[in-house]
Amino acid sequence: MRNKILLSLLVLISVTTSILYLIPITPEEIYEQNKQASCGIFSTIVYSLNGEEHIWTANGSGFFRDNEGHFQTAAHCVTLIDVPKHKVVIKNSIFQVIVTLPNDTLRIYEAKLTGIDESIDVAILKVLDTSITKTHPVSMADMSTVHPGQMAYIIGVPMSLEFYGSISRATIGFVNRQVGETRIKSRIQLDCGSAPGSSGSPVFNSKGEVIGMIQTDVKSGADSKLSLAVPINLVDLERLKRGDVAIPSTGLSILDTDFPRYSSLEKFYEEDLTSLRSRLPGLSDLELRKLVLTSIGQATIITEIQNKNLKNQISVGDLILQIDGTAIFSGQDLGIYLHSKTKGEKVTLTIFKTANNRLEKVMVTLE
Repeated sequence: MRNKILLSLLVLISVTTSILYLIPITPEEIYEQNKQASCGIFSTIVYSLNGEEHIWTANGSGFFRDNEGHFQTAAHCVTLIDVPKHKVVIKNSIFQVIVTLPNDTLRIYEAKLTGIDESIDVAILKVLDTSITKTHPVSMADMSTVHPGQMAYIIGVPMSLEFYGSISRATIGFVNRQVGETRIKSRIQLDCGSAPGSSGSPVFNSKGEVIGMIQTDVKSGADSKLSLAVPINLVDLERLKRGDVAIPSTGLSILDTDFPRYSSLEKFYEEDLTSLRSRLPGLSDLELRKLVLTSIGQATIITEIQNKNLKNQISVGDLILQIDGTAIFSGQDLGIYLHSKTKGEKVTLTIFKTANNRLEKVMVTLE
């Protein structure tokens, strides 16, 4: 009898615990539970470009991932954007993180960058002050439970420090959203706009668990705003704590365009497959159709060649049509493909030579 009673109690406790886990908590509880886990980030980078010194600043939001001081934010909040990085000399980088202490006061600490994964726009930094013996990390959600229609909550620092610790509510409009020029194959769509400074903010589910990180704001029309978040399960925390997740490079700079750049390609509009076969022997109809589509739609044009081993095989102005047989219509396509590769691997590029209207296959060792 005694064993039956104990077994019944254990079953009751287990069922009660499961039910409590499924019950959403209030927005107030979500905020109180995670305000110490959320933080703000201010970045200052001094760099030299073409002999001139520049100062780049940015602010964003973030959240602690462990109790050792590691926090996550958007990579574009802590690294130079819209500049040719291979021509830049970094002279100094200063990262400051704003943290809520247990007594609800704010304190600023210096931090260091430990790793970046630009392919998903994520960076991990670590607080330098050794007096912080334990930070308050967020809890991770089971991403298989995230569905459109659910409520989400964002805690961040929109605009400036004056708005530190702001919480917003949104509805999940879609999961696994693919949109825009990004290498992120799937993002969470939210029905709220995100002000500058919100990048890097944690997105919580109704149980106060993180499902993603705010990456960008999407404007569509005068009154419509959407935000996109990077799913938390895409982030390799341990690898980023050790260093950058580097995407290998072909050693080529490219430019996406949505109009024909060369008169020789414009002629393809008026030519049928029979004519194309005679001009480009050895290509299948599928490859010829891809070539026409590339010339009419988006084209990936080579603008600079850093890989010295390719300078005798590829010219500025040539087009990248394929990599290992996979069609390439934009830098996004190329980045997605290279994300699964490592430095030193060999890939084969199908190049359209604009000088003689021929296709050539070029083997490239990734750098």
